[in-house]
Amino acid sequence: MKIKDLIKPGSILVGFEAADKGEALSKLAEEFAKLNPSVDAGKLKDALAKREALGSTGIGGGVAVPHASYDGIERTTGMFAVSKKEIDFQALDGKGVHFIFLFVYSGREVGERVKVLARVARLLQHKLVHKLILSARKPEQVMEIFVANDMVSGN
Repeated sequence: MKIKDLIKPGSILVGFEAADKGEALSKLAEEFAKLNPSVDAGKLKDALAKREALGSTGIGGGVAVPHASYDGIERTTGMFAVSKKEIDFQALDGKGVHFIFLFVYSGREVGERVKVLARVARLLQHKLVHKLILSARKPEQVMEIFVANDMVSGN
């Protein structure tokens, strides 16, 4: 699965702002629900909080990958947020995050979760990609960066 199969320019938030992880998850759940009418923002927020209670999805290197299973979703779908300011996500490396890649999957697609996590981690591990994304002003520019680098990073 390619990143372009998970997100579209309309699901990329450039200039995202949140004071902390809780606010970020709440805002992302609301935005995700706006784009996916079968999703209730409150239920998604609860599912994300439940997952975070197991351990932070802040994987380090300025990246967080919050995710949750949601029965109203037909296929794995994502959203990407870019914050100029670091957000405290209680990441594994203790540093704040600039990039939040949210994805939601159906209960039937649990195996897909591992594939998406690996793909996002591989794509967002490169500092040059970070720099390019932080300088992007439009969602379409971020999408172009993803598509170009996703092709380079493999399958």
